[in-house]
Amino acid sequence: MSETEEFSFEYTGTYLNQFPHDRRAPITNDFCYAARGGADTVENVLIAVAVKTRSRLDELDEQGCDEKKEALLYKLLDSLKTEEAARFAAHILRREAMAPEERERLKAERNAKFRRDHLMSLPPTSKQVGYLKVLGVTEVPNSRFEATRMIEAALAAKGVPNAQQDS
Repeated sequence: MSETEEFSFEYTGTYLNQFPHDRRAPITNDFCYAARGGADTVENVLIAVAVKTRSRLDELDEQGCDEKKEALLYKLLDSLKTEEAARFAAHILRREAMAPEERERLKAERNAKFRRDHLMSLPPTSKQVGYLKVLGVTEVPNSRFEATRMIEAALAAKGVPNAQQDS
């Protein structure tokens, strides 16, 4: 990444795509913990993640084998040798180098977007539809998100600013 390129808080590469969706956050956490634990170069992050992964494999050997988990850990270990793993580690190092306040702000923005997208995928609740009727709104919203916005607009029109958020 050049000095003029803008850093994206969100990782846009393909490294995590090779892992099951429910394992991507724990793998990302391993990289973050490595960076927070003092790994200050891409190589050191990859080494720290490899050491942690090998430790988990040793624990599995002691506890009795969970073949699915073992296969995932070996896949993770092998993947650490790739260029995409190095790019992911570099991304994590840049993200962890951000001021904590900026990192938290960006995380909050990302989470708000996920929440909005989720609410847009759900139908309005019966309480929302009923409240809209009480407020005199006859249009039926298509989603919970839309219902929330319609409630906020109706309340604002009545002079009640920001009375309710994300119903």
